Amino acid sequence: MQNRVIWALSLFFAFSNIPGEAQTIQVLKNRAKSPLGIQLNSNETAAAEQGTIQLSSEREILYTPSDSFTGEDRIRIADNSQTRSITVDVRSHPNFVFILTDDQSWTGLSTPTDRNHSHSASDYHQTPRIDQLAQSGMRFSRGYSPAPNCSPTRYANLTGKTCARLHFTDIVGRGHTLPPEGTYRLIPISKEIRDIQENERTLPELLKSIPDTRYRTAHLGKWHLDGGGPEKHGFDLSDGNTGNGEGNEGNPVNDDPKRAYSITERATRFISDSVKTGDPFYCQVSHYAVHAAIQHRSDTLDKLAHLKPGNNHSSSAYAAMVADMDAAVGILLNHLDALGLRQSTYVIYQADNGAPQFMSNAYPLRRYKPEIWEGGIRVPTFFRGPGIPENSQCDQPMMGIDLLPTIWGLASGHANQLPRDLDGTSISHWLFGDTNQVIQRPGELVVHSPHYVVSEDLAKNQRPSSALHAGPWKLVAWYETGDVHLFNLEEDLSESIDQSKEHPQ
Repeated sequence: MQNRVIWALSLFFAFSNIPGEAQTIQVLKNRAKSPLGIQLNSNETAAAEQGTIQLSSEREILYTPSDSFTGEDRIRIADNSQTRSITVDVRSHPNFVFILTDDQSWTGLSTPTDRNHSHSASDYHQTPRIDQLAQSGMRFSRGYSPAPNCSPTRYANLTGKTCARLHFTDIVGRGHTLPPEGTYRLIPISKEIRDIQENERTLPELLKSIPDTRYRTAHLGKWHLDGGGPEKHGFDLSDGNTGNGEGNEGNPVNDDPKRAYSITERATRFISDSVKTGDPFYCQVSHYAVHAAIQHRSDTLDKLAHLKPGNNHSSSAYAAMVADMDAAVGILLNHLDALGLRQSTYVIYQADNGAPQFMSNAYPLRRYKPEIWEGGIRVPTFFRGPGIPENSQCDQPMMGIDLLPTIWGLASGHANQLPRDLDGTSISHWLFGDTNQVIQRPGELVVHSPHYVVSEDLAKNQRPSSALHAGPWKLVAWYETGDVHLFNLEEDLSESIDQSKEHPQ
């Protein structure tokens, strides 16, 4: 344990560039007592020209802008001998950073994804920066990807619709016109929709439609939706029409594993440019990690040498890939702090689906990607930003389809201007601490995968099926046999007790 802690700290400081005080700090209007990350000495005082100042018990400056004020305010900090000043930029609209990871298990981080289940943390992987992100905001113990595969999830995230509604239920390039084969009981379905459609309004397109906001948008990393690439669907800047291949380029050991660092560098440059222009931004950082094939830096693997492999996770090469991605996330978070964006930016972290069996164990969840069991769709999910209580947890089920309406509401978009056929809903009540609030959904939390994705060794064993979530319940329907299973996930996290006969209603 001591070696593990020492390694975690060394990794943190090796990849961290702890920023000093930013000269300009962004905050949101109508947001009371925004902590500015500035602590006063006992002999110092502070005053603002257009807002009010309070001090926390640790003498950190808490700033509240005057009613409806936007623009730059000056905070003067004085002691007996000198005066210094900090500029506060009071903003009407927040920024957003969405970090989307690839094939990451619910149990793949060194922080618990559910504080009520110790096994929800890895017994080997070290992710100190992502752990900090989780601790500085809200973790969703029941955060779900819209599909057990990447392409459908990415489409659903961008549109707020289930994959069933989108008729997009398998990855790009697979499942188009499969003939009946083997001993499958059903004729394998062909994909009705093969790429992202022009008529679907995406989140960046919607943000750009908010009057007088001038949102800048970027998509860096893996796209895997075809349709001409991100810039055909609302993004100003992108890496193009990318897929898994770009993330696999290079040797297993290289300085930019899974392009994690170069993706991050482009994201930080985009964010800096947005600050210079004064525009709010939405930046999606879609990592190729931790998808196969494994890549990592040489020195990152060396730092694992003194760690004892765990029972659930034991691959040092895979753990090094996880650590490199964590370090890249840390660089991005440091950059936001260095630019003074902590109190104006919402950071969202989620995986596109669970990990495959040959990459990472998902215990205590059942099974893996690409299956609709919990191991395939329950994923790490964290939100951080102004107004979100630190080190908090919500146990309500949410899904990637909720991102669009939630971000839209946080950006001050009017609900009646959203597409009418959304399935997701805003979860802002939960984010701001009312985690028991009952939220009415326009659609259902459905995972629909009517395909065969079966390997000879059954490491992949997805057969035509759907899953429906409602409160603690999960209903699973198998189209081959007509069987329906019911699980209470609050009592039975591993989906081992079928309660369909006890609760036929």
